[in-house]
Amino acid sequence: MSKGPDSGGPRGPDRIRPASPSPRGPDTEPVSGRGGAYSAPPPADSSGGGPGKGKRPTPWWLLGAVAVVLVGGMLYQGNFGGTPTPPPAVEQTTSAAVTVLALGTADIDQPATDLAKALIAGGTLPAPPKGPPAVTPPAGATAPTDAPAAAPTPDVAPPAAATPQPAPVVHRPKPAPDAPKPAAPAPAPVAETEQAVRQMLAQAPEETRAGIADGRQVIYSLHVLDDIAEDGDIVEIFVNGTSYGRVLLSNAGQDVLIPLPANTNAQVHVLAVQDGGGGVTFGVTTSQGEIRSTVMPEGGSDDWSVTIQ
Repeated sequence: MSKGPDSGGPRGPDRIRPASPSPRGPDTEPVSGRGGAYSAPPPADSSGGGPGKGKRPTPWWLLGAVAVVLVGGMLYQGNFGGTPTPPPAVEQTTSAAVTVLALGTADIDQPATDLAKALIAGGTLPAPPKGPPAVTPPAGATAPTDAPAAAPTPDVAPPAAATPQPAPVVHRPKPAPDAPKPAAPAPAPVAETEQAVRQMLAQAPEETRAGIADGRQVIYSLHVLDDIAEDGDIVEIFVNGTSYGRVLLSNAGQDVLIPLPANTNAQVHVLAVQDGGGGVTFGVTTSQGEIRSTVMPEGGSDDWSVTIQ
């Protein structure tokens, strides 16, 4: 065995190495490939502190914030844990589009208005349309003391609804395309105008007649036509709830006479009575321009707001 010059002991693989001075404990275990024994580091303190220190207490302000959140959630749910109450629904309203029919003083048919006043004053008109029938007291009810008791009325079928009349229309000469706008409707044949005025007054309620007689209402002329295909469309025209008859529409058009309060807005309701094919189409021309209805199915309707300008 050889000896080194410095140590005086054996060299090479025969040399004996001293053991590690580290004390063995329960956490010390030999590791292969190292000289002597290897001491593993002590386990870390999971409490976050050194020896002798416990868990850090939760701050009071954090506990208060958590309590506020929990109480607020329970109050929102209602009855502390019940079914959540949804917020009240907001009602959404949409306004339906209304077609505006503008009329001007040039649409007033003064000859027809004057003729209507003369016919009303002459007293030769038929009685105005009756209102709703009077209510018959039930059988066995006590009759008023100032009238004799009426015998019970037998059950009978209600009378059939009156057949709608033709609308009061007149035919005027068509102006030239390059002619200036007239200040009033072109004169219509006298006989035709008188017939139309009589038809209009026969369908007008009593208050309308009284309004024409004292000048509160005037007669306007509306040029109505089928603005697409002349296929037999028929419409019924209502003014402020009163029917003024039915019109068979044509491409050439015709003038319908309707009474309206002077300088006051009104409502026109157009009912599609008969569809010649492809929907009912209805147009109106006045001194203020032209408007057209929607394409209406049979039984459909269109509402217009009339303004006087």
